[in-house]
Amino acid sequence: MTRGWFNVVLLAGLSITAALGASQRTPSLVLDSPQDTTSELASLEARVARSPQDHEAALRLARALLERNAPGLALAVLERSPGALERSPGAADLAATAQMKAGKNRAALASTKQALAACERQGCEGTLLARNARREELIEAALAEGIEDMEADPEATARAHRKATRRVQLAMN
Repeated sequence: MTRGWFNVVLLAGLSITAALGASQRTPSLVLDSPQDTTSELASLEARVARSPQDHEAALRLARALLERNAPGLALAVLERSPGALERSPGAADLAATAQMKAGKNRAALASTKQALAACERQGCEGTLLARNARREELIEAALAEGIEDMEADPEATARAHRKATRRVQLAMN
């Protein structure tokens, strides 16, 4: 009999704990971050709002939003910064990253080619050039497999990644 009451009390306690846990606020993907740099994010947002032509602030804000898994917001910031995508290989690179994360491979490929063209016109860091050249190969392989969103089908994405890697290795030999 005592064991039965113990089970009832234990189940009641677990039910209360589960109910209270479910009512807790879930953390925001954008504003709550391990670094807790929301004040920096807010100051960047204010700076970009005051001066949309400040490309450096727009790039920093877009990068911060991408780090917080908010590719749509990062794209919105880049698209509202006049001329940033056309003139800056870094902005086109960030846009391509955001578009890939948002599952828009065709748009990401266009932005990647835009970044490569800007690098060709004005030069850029070797890492930026290599990242975009590699991304171009990967996206083209994914699109050849019919993959628009790489996160939607991990198996097909892995297959496309192997094909792209094999192509690069053959080209290097």
